Amino acid sequence: MLGLEGPARQLRVGDQVELVPTHCCTTVNLHDRLYVTRGGRLQDVWAIAARGAFR
Repeated sequence: MLGLEGPARQLRVGDQVELVPTHCCTTVNLHDRLYVTRGGRLQDVWAIAARGAFR
């Protein structure tokens, strides 16, 4: 769930937002790749070795 307040309520389709998960270990294995960015630029793409691994 994403709650927006103040100026953030003006977001429109196509705007970029940065989401920082507080606890990602429960979801990272659900994806094939992690896109690593710095300063808004793509730095690298990491394969998720534990893809599909769960108890």
